[in-house]
Amino acid sequence: MNLSSDQVAAVRLGEAVPFTDPELGVDCILVRADVFQSLAYDDRPLTDNERDYLLRQFGQRAGWDDPALDVYEEFREQS
Repeated sequence: MNLSSDQVAAVRLGEAVPFTDPELGVDCILVRADVFQSLAYDDRPLTDNERDYLLRQFGQRAGWDDPALDVYEEFREQS
């Protein structure tokens, strides 16, 4: 595999370089090993803080922070 000077520069910067394998005819991505290792899947259980952060992010994307929904708070059970 021969890389162009632009592709070599991208790899040096840790960027992914897309290419099509001519033998297989499939699209591939070339990335440095150290960059790939940093992207490895982490299957450890989430901490409580990580879980809470993700729930807040999901809720915001779903529009749960819309002030128009505040009217439903009056129906929340009082503890």
